[in-house]
Amino acid sequence: LHENVQHRKRPSRTTVRVYIDPMSYHHLGDGLFDAHSKWNRDGSLKPWIDLRQRLLEEGIETRTADYLETKPAAGSINVYSALGIHDGYQRFLGRSDVILNSFTFLEPVMYAPAAYAALGKLSRDFRTVYLATPAESIAKYVDGPFTVTRAAIPAARDSVIEKYWSNQNRKGVLFVYTNRARSSLTDDLLEERLVALEYFASRGDTDLWGRRWDNESLIPPRFRESVRRTWRGALADKYEAYSRARFVFCSENTSLDGWITEKVFDCFCSGAIPIYVGAPDILDWIPRECFIDPRDFTSYEELGRFLDSLTQGDLDNYRIAGRDFLASEKFAPFAHATFAERFVLDIKEALVERGDSVTAR
Repeated sequence: LHENVQHRKRPSRTTVRVYIDPMSYHHLGDGLFDAHSKWNRDGSLKPWIDLRQRLLEEGIETRTADYLETKPAAGSINVYSALGIHDGYQRFLGRSDVILNSFTFLEPVMYAPAAYAALGKLSRDFRTVYLATPAESIAKYVDGPFTVTRAAIPAARDSVIEKYWSNQNRKGVLFVYTNRARSSLTDDLLEERLVALEYFASRGDTDLWGRRWDNESLIPPRFRESVRRTWRGALADKYEAYSRARFVFCSENTSLDGWITEKVFDCFCSGAIPIYVGAPDILDWIPRECFIDPRDFTSYEELGRFLDSLTQGDLDNYRIAGRDFLASEKFAPFAHATFAERFVLDIKEALVERGDSVTAR
């Protein structure tokens, strides 16, 4: 169909460049694609590094948005995409050489309230707005009508790290989170993490890793002693830490359908068993045998008794199921290759609409 449309419109051969506004200023200057960047913690930039390579295969140069020229260049189409930054594209509105192609939400509403409030305008200004959760789940946070296309957040890894996954010397329950201020939003799960930490700290064999836990002003008084007993400091290698844990308390920042981030996949990659709290529809995406669901228990005490009852065979079954999931078609929505293919297709469709096509640089 696309080839027929292109033929009818007699597409011109146009130099196409892609410019991506990254999720943080730390990634400007093409840092988003730098595997050696200090901000590439635990390989978190791999989806964008691989996306750049995929676009290169199409003959398309890709840079961060700070390289987008302030003045139009003759014979060039500039495709602009934003990764959660909602106030950087306005300077390109009205530019005939710039396609505002896609906006992708990578943070929940508690960390990007202004972007969600502006979703109506974003969905008018961009060809496509991608969001992992359905529109009805976030409508209460948005001013006015809006349109989104559902797309999962791409995972950084799509297979196990064998040296970590195969480690059998594991114990305890691991918590890995940055200390943040609690939110007033009803979907906020930050306090639920602390409730769980309080219980598991009372059992022993529990470690809390992450930044800013020494700032007790962000911690409700009830939980401060549990944090003091379990906090081990900042973490250098998340996957290595997971490889030493039997279980990871794996909580999203928010409880919204479809909002499934890297946390649960990091467990599968490292061979830890996730105790998952987050997306209410998680079973629509990940099989039950891959993780432990606290909703199956009436209390953390009952959950603890269940963990104590698991045999080595039971533990191995969870780990193998997680590994097999990563290798299955069910993981495909979360694979960064899926994100890259969708991104490329979006560009091609945008060019068809304009009567253009790609020429290599």
